Order: sequence, then structure tokens, then C-alpha cells
Amino acid sequence: MKTLEIAPLEEKRLTVIIVEKEYNEQFWPGESSTNMSAILKPSIAFCSFLEKLIDEVNPDFATEELGARSNKEFKEQNIIAKTFQKKKIPFFAVEIDENAKEYLLSSLEEKEELLNNILTRLKESASENAYEREYLTAYAQCLQQEIAEMKNEVKFSIRESWIVMGILENARKIDKENIVAIHIASPKHVNGVKKLLESVDVEVEVVRPEKKLILTQKHKSSM
Repeated sequence: MKTLEIAPLEEKRLTVIIVEKEYNEQFWPGESSTNMSAILKPSIAFCSFLEKLIDEVNPDFATEELGARSNKEFKEQNIIAKTFQKKKIPFFAVEIDENAKEYLLSSLEEKEELLNNILTRLKESASENAYEREYLTAYAQCLQQEIAEMKNEVKFSIRESWIVMGILENARKIDKENIVAIHIASPKHVNGVKKLLESVDVEVEVVRPEKKLILTQKHKSSM
């Protein structure tokens, strides 16, 4: 399993422009319905904005969360990836290590299975003595809270640490003193990634493009 380590760059100055995307990338398997998945994609306006930003800052590389996508989907079915490829900018997926993710998911599944067993027992054994039911209820409540806290930690602090490590690793591969990168981030991860980057002396700028819907109505010509 790869080791998580966030260390400052040596003899390099990194500036990361974090661009907030229009939606939160899926992370947990089955997190969104099939219908919702259809709208989890960047708009034409966002890609147009991205092209202008690339022309303006000329980044050395760019990154985006991989999320629940496969590497093939990320490279071949990702409009953002194609935007950077069009501009000949190296583009990389950054995400929690797959082995680490599997280990954490396995731990969560064990706790969820235990919780479900307790809930089933409570439902099927209404005749048990009050003391035992009280104990099982309290145990289930503790497990539920533990699962929620663990999911939150994996989804935010742990995952964001891996994302930042990925950005730094790609910066280390570039033979330049001053490096500029663009990171495309889900709205809920912008602040966390920003704080972690700043903690290792990376200069960070956050860009939040505004999305406006302009409706036009065609009027019939009067006779």
C-alpha cells in the first residue's frame, strides 16, 4: 500500500489555481442514481472558461479528482481532460490510493454489517428483556455515529490529503523552479485542499466561475 505523506517542495515554488467545478464528483460506489449521473458533467461555458484560463496562465500541468470513475473513463470520456489535451497541457487524476480506499471501505462495510445485524435483532426480538434491548439500542447508536464519522473522515480529510499529495508529486517531476498548476475541484473539497496546500507553503488562488441561465423568448411578429 502506498504511504500517505505530504511534504513541502524543495527548491521549487508552486502556485496552484483551484477551479471550482459545477458539481461534486462522485466518490462512493452508487453515490448517485443513474438519472443524476447524467447531469454530473461540465457545461460548455465551463470548458470555454477553462480554455481562456489556460491561455492566460499557461500552466505546467493540471489535475482533477478521479472519484468513482475508472482511469479509462477519466482519460477518454472526460470533457475536462479533452480540454487540457487540446491545449497540450499534461493532465493527471489525483485520488486516494486504491488499496487504501479498499481497506477503508472494507472496515466500513464490517461496521455497517454489524449495525444491520443489531438492528435486525432488535426488530425480531421484541420479547427480550428491557435491559438487553437498552444495551443493544445504545450499541447501535454508537455504531451509527462511528460509521458516519468514519465516512466523513475518509471523504474529506483523508481523501483531500491524498489529492494534495498527488498534486505535489506531479510538481516534483517538473524540472522548473517556478511551477504553475490548475486543479479542478468539487465545491465541497475546495477549502480543504486549499488549506492543506497552504500548510506546505504552496501559493493558492481559488477561482469560482459564476453560472447564469439566460432565457430568451421569441416573440411572434405582429400582423
